Amino acid sequence: LVEHMVDVLCASQLPSEAMVTACRERADTQGHCGALAPVLAALDKEEVLALLPALIQVPTVNLKQIYRRLATSAGALGDPLFTPAELLVALHALDPRQDHVPPRALIAAVDEALHAPDVFPQ
Repeated sequence: LVEHMVDVLCASQLPSEAMVTACRERADTQGHCGALAPVLAALDKEEVLALLPALIQVPTVNLKQIYRRLATSAGALGDPLFTPAELLVALHALDPRQDHVPPRALIAAVDEALHAPDVFPQ
């Protein structure tokens, strides 16, 4: 319920620094970065790229919503962090061995991206 409330708050406005800090603390206590999903638009590009391998492995994360937040102006409430092409390249650049991403999770993440026409127009 709390995650849904944070998600709704962050959908209509850029999250405050206090919200980002609270989400970071929650992610630390949960042991995975799923709690950071609603505030990704407020993070810097390098941090999001570092989180991407872990984000695509969190089962409760809605990848299409994450892609929308990162690569569309509506999702980022201003200029997006990534162009759709940059985000797709970042997904393809992940190495299963180096980034510790199971190949199936990586394939599923790319497949999800290719089936999000509002984010990745064909």
